[in-house]
Amino acid sequence: MTELDTATQRPDLPAAWTPAEVEAELYQRWVDRGYFTADPSSDKPPFTIVLPPPNVNGSLHMGHALNHSVMDALTRRRRMQGYEVLWLPGTDHAGIATQNAVERALAGEGLSRHDLGREKFVERVWEWREEVGGRILGQMRRLGDGVDWITALKSGAIAKLAEGGHLQLDLFDERNLISLTHEDYPGERLIACRNPALARLRAEKRQDLIAATTRELEKVAAMVAAGRLKGAGRIGLRAGKVADKYKVAKHFDLTIKDGAFAFKVNDERVAAEAALDGLYVIRTSVAEADMAAEEAVLNYKRLAEVERAFRTLKGVDLKVRPIRHRLEARVRAHILLSMLAYYVQWHMIEAWAPLTFADEAQADMGEDAARRADPVAPASRSQRALAKVHSRTLADGTPAMSFTRLLAHLATIVRNTLRPKSTRPGEATFTLTTRPTPKQQQALDLIAAITV
Repeated sequence: MTELDTATQRPDLPAAWTPAEVEAELYQRWVDRGYFTADPSSDKPPFTIVLPPPNVNGSLHMGHALNHSVMDALTRRRRMQGYEVLWLPGTDHAGIATQNAVERALAGEGLSRHDLGREKFVERVWEWREEVGGRILGQMRRLGDGVDWITALKSGAIAKLAEGGHLQLDLFDERNLISLTHEDYPGERLIACRNPALARLRAEKRQDLIAATTRELEKVAAMVAAGRLKGAGRIGLRAGKVADKYKVAKHFDLTIKDGAFAFKVNDERVAAEAALDGLYVIRTSVAEADMAAEEAVLNYKRLAEVERAFRTLKGVDLKVRPIRHRLEARVRAHILLSMLAYYVQWHMIEAWAPLTFADEAQADMGEDAARRADPVAPASRSQRALAKVHSRTLADGTPAMSFTRLLAHLATIVRNTLRPKSTRPGEATFTLTTRPTPKQQQALDLIAAITV
């Protein structure tokens, strides 16, 4: 070792680089400062990537690492270029792959899904999803993915929070929204919500299903008592089929013998499930300063609009003719046209709200403020919209229309190509458009007033 090497040694520096000691804290600092959080009200040009959701059947591999690195580089570059960037993550888009992974795990235990039965197997799948899904999300964090997080916990994870005492159910007697943190979700906020209306609906549905299953099981018991159904195997097959008919077999205890059959409702399991009725827990990495708990709930509910958009890209009102060619450039163009069609349709629906049965956003600002004050409450139509539905008329006394009917009404505007009788063939023609009705003119004026 030279004299220079000795002089420049730093005793506080480790001999080897240990990423885990630095990168987790650094990534959390990025999350806390909101570097990955997109502002939907920003005036910056938008740039969005929807992360292809990995299967919840193991761990991320080198292919995922490559894809994530490319997407991460693209989003970070766009941020530096002044774009408002959203990189939306997700997991579990292939249920069959997940089922296969769980079945392989069961085979290692000497079991199969048939040994467990439907209800137990579904529980194992959800346990696997929570364990492996959490592992994948952790790997994404360790990769440094600059994604914006907002999602919801599954029922198994909610039950785990409640059983561990982290989610105190008695607090919902005073409020319907609680913010908390948990060591299993580092750097994230958990927002627990309880919807009383949903809780009542689930309780009533459960009781109805249990009552229907009880009636079916009573028929099986009567058949066994009369001697028409014998043998533990045949009795078990028939009882299992009946108990699973309404998907509440987990709430029943069955006693099966060669010549006897009995059943009873397991009140403890029913009560345990009922305690979580109406509960859902939202998880997000967005800081409280950037998105309050109430806003997080509303934004999570708005994800349903995104799902609806992807379901109706080929909608019934505005159609893009299908392309039969499978050339890459034409398929990409076709998808772009479909998305633009939905974009146009969305603006038309918003603009024509005063003429249709839809809610009018600007006129219902007071009710929108009420929804923000209690975001957990179930969504409901505004009084103005309900009045249009019940009377089927607008405030000016004219008929209210659906979006489809209004489109059809506008389709009666015709542009005719005309030639006077006195002209000779081949001479110039002129066009004449029919004059719009007052309703049609109002619809055209609302379209012309759209600003984007």
